[in-house]
Amino acid sequence: MINHKSIIEQLEKALYLTRDVLIPDRIEGISSCIHAGEWGIAFEILCENLYEYESPISKQVYELLEEIGSTLKIKKYYWENLKPQISSDS
Repeated sequence: MINHKSIIEQLEKALYLTRDVLIPDRIEGISSCIHAGEWGIAFEILCENLYEYESPISKQVYELLEEIGSTLKIKKYYWENLKPQISSDS
């Protein structure tokens, strides 16, 4: 069983950690999905935006996305596509 509070906290953390590389309107949309209980949609949109804009991410963000995706049973390609974007500074 999914711990709702934990998933919300993890999604919010991932959104917070990527706030500098996302468009503000997208952050608001993802946040709205999180708080509406649409966690899978929020996760997919977050990953798609990071991928589409080739945004650099830290290893911490990648591992967090991997954990969230696995918990929500989302297709791996959403976070695996982001692996080349892991910043060497992380």
